[in-house]
Amino acid sequence: MEDVDLALDQGVVNDVIAGGPGFVAVGGGFTEALQVPDAAIWASVDGADWERVGLEGVASRGQIYAVARAGQGFVAVGNECCPDRAAVWSSVDGSGWSRVEDQESFAGAAMTGVTSWAGGLVAVGCDSERGCTAPQIWVSAVGDEWERVALDVELGAAFLSDVTASGSVLVAVGSSTDDQAKEPDILVSLDGRTWVRVVVPVPVVSLSAVTAGTDGLVAAGSSTDADTGRPLALVMTSPDGAEWEVVSSPSFTGGSIEDLTATTDGFVAVGRQRRSASTWYAAPGADWARIVPGPRGTMSAVVAGENGRLVAVGAVETAAGSAPAVWTSPTAVGP
Repeated sequence: MEDVDLALDQGVVNDVIAGGPGFVAVGGGFTEALQVPDAAIWASVDGADWERVGLEGVASRGQIYAVARAGQGFVAVGNECCPDRAAVWSSVDGSGWSRVEDQESFAGAAMTGVTSWAGGLVAVGCDSERGCTAPQIWVSAVGDEWERVALDVELGAAFLSDVTASGSVLVAVGSSTDDQAKEPDILVSLDGRTWVRVVVPVPVVSLSAVTAGTDGLVAAGSSTDADTGRPLALVMTSPDGAEWEVVSSPSFTGGSIEDLTATTDGFVAVGRQRRSASTWYAAPGADWARIVPGPRGTMSAVVAGENGRLVAVGAVETAAGSAPAVWTSPTAVGP
């Protein structure tokens, strides 16, 4: 199912999480009456019917890129411009949200991914004042006060898009700048403050997502076919975050993966195939397969609810530009 009636004239839903009233989604865009970035949060009981959460004052401004659990509540991250700065929203139940007070560690940056782990919360992003050419990482105990981590300049990543925890290991993924070696950027840490880069010999890639399953980690994004130069979805697996192996599949041709999640039946990834919203799935020990639910647009994130229902969010193309969209599946995607 595709739902474009999400009370936002133009924009995108960037992330979704199971919890609170059922599901919580975050994103942003523009409305006809407000031609500045418009933060948006939606809540749903079943993943099919959504209601936009009211945001007041400073909480209504900016763009929200990711959402995660924070103890019994939630935290969402993004940025606001003029001047550029990272931004954080918090909620105790997923239905009522407020903006965390601006702080020095937010200046000149954007947060694009966040995860909870044993040490609290870790957010990743970039230095927005330098055109996102320097990675940024923050740590927080509960989501109200954030410390920006001092990173070694030799790490080389330009933009970190996602972060996850697998046991005691934190893994962040992203992409390099044009003048670097074009290897995927994977950073690992055991404490959230000291990070090392894992070198993976794969040409021209951008990693957009990473998630942990029962047998290890899976990272995904986009690459280019070495023979044809065509876009190619990319999936890599690792038992521990240190050593990675590329997964090949004919279903990846012409695709780009934006997000993925682990389910009881394997892994589900979402993104686009050429210009159409697309989904890939792989059962344990099986090859990846693809379906193209359409329409023209991109699935940006996916999550599985407690009952196995999959909810994907993103945007569809419209005459005016793009409109927020939601897709649902009764259970796992597959044959």
